Amino acid sequence: MEPSRNPALIDRNECHDLIVLGAGFSKAVSTALPLTDELGEKVRESLCPADQSRLPSAQFAGGRFEEWLSYLAEDHPYLSEDQTHEARALLYRITQAIREVLGQAQLKALETDAPKWFYELLSVLHVSQATVVTMNYDNLIECGVESTYLPARTLIPPRVGEEDILCGLPPSAEPKVSAQPNLSDIFKGSFTPPVPLGSPSHARSFRLLKLHGSLSWYWVPGDPTGTTLQRWRLPGLFGQPSQEDDEVRQQALPGREVFIVPPAAFKSEQLRNPIVRELWRSSNEAFRTATRIVLIGYSLPVADRSFSGMLTEALKNREIPIEIVNTAPSPVVDQLIHLGVPSDSIKVTDEDKCVERWTSSEVDRLATAIPKRLLERKPNRKESLDIAGLKDMTGVAKVVPLGAGTASGANADDLVVKPYPPGRPVDINPPQLPLDELKESRRIVVEVSDRHLPVVNFEVVRHTNPGLLDQVVLVVAGKP
Repeated sequence: MEPSRNPALIDRNECHDLIVLGAGFSKAVSTALPLTDELGEKVRESLCPADQSRLPSAQFAGGRFEEWLSYLAEDHPYLSEDQTHEARALLYRITQAIREVLGQAQLKALETDAPKWFYELLSVLHVSQATVVTMNYDNLIECGVESTYLPARTLIPPRVGEEDILCGLPPSAEPKVSAQPNLSDIFKGSFTPPVPLGSPSHARSFRLLKLHGSLSWYWVPGDPTGTTLQRWRLPGLFGQPSQEDDEVRQQALPGREVFIVPPAAFKSEQLRNPIVRELWRSSNEAFRTATRIVLIGYSLPVADRSFSGMLTEALKNREIPIEIVNTAPSPVVDQLIHLGVPSDSIKVTDEDKCVERWTSSEVDRLATAIPKRLLERKPNRKESLDIAGLKDMTGVAKVVPLGAGTASGANADDLVVKPYPPGRPVDINPPQLPLDELKESRRIVVEVSDRHLPVVNFEVVRHTNPGLLDQVVLVVAGKP
């Protein structure tokens, strides 16, 4: 049973969601990204005939590609020294092939905008300050964060970016430099000031832990110190892919190769890297403190013994809800039960568009708690709350009376907020949320063109001048 708690009161000390993203998640974002065994077949096609002959003759299926990579990555006592070196050389060439295949698939995915639910999911992760663990190599999450706007602070926020969700690990090869802000850029949300490592904004969003490396990470192979592991540029934004300039990268990161950790390779030199060990330790701590675990598109393969072991240890003497969001959940359920998870602790969201459906339910869970949370703010005016603004929009033009928004498609019990049209001057006096209508409303939604974006969070602007009223800034789910 899920612990009894108010789902809207986001507090890391009380509620800690741990989200695990697998290849099925990336596939849901874009069909250009292959599933694991599909990746194995594409890699096979890209290899030379001599290397192809050393791969298993049967088609990869049922997680076989991960198992075979794990086999290739480890030393075996029955192999001679030269055979061991040949296996490592083959693994190196396959790693390069994975980078090429996934890199091209990723660029294909970035040619168009991401689906609407993807940005809503990023908003859910941001508001709940979840820990996100993934074994995926792609950069879809990072590109998605850079493609939208996640507010880090009230009114004049540095927008949350890749640096924030990764908390600076590994460090970027291109450190941010100081810039003089333009006031209009600040209020448009387009100015991004430098974020020092360990700044409070890191704790104001979700954290992404990439346990098996990334297409944008590079290192000097065999480096035991971790000092050469750095991030390079992302491959662009959704709708704006950017082809990598290898010559520029090689000048900035000389002698380095892509950093990809083979699954379940216990003796892999990559897993001895101090930065990777820190990411695994952070993941282990997140598992131990999680109050809910959600596996999205992750098959929990038997080959990934490190992850299975970490999950088993974290759940020892604890019974917490585990949600499976997967088009084929049965093998995952069986594996969890095999690891000792009680069947009544497992909840399944399956069928087509399961990730979209799960995201929609999470958005609704947060949105329906907002009216009550606003009423609990104990406003210093009995009739209404002043609205200071909306995310990266210019401001609020008006609040539509409850029920009057149904003509534009909103539900009868939704309180509709309308932002100012582009170019229209903003009134000095802010609009207000009537408390009597807040009591009767199910959600607050912001009307943007023909869409209604649910409000999933808010922040309070407090004034030191006793003559001024506190105001609220509304945060919506999705990309305006």
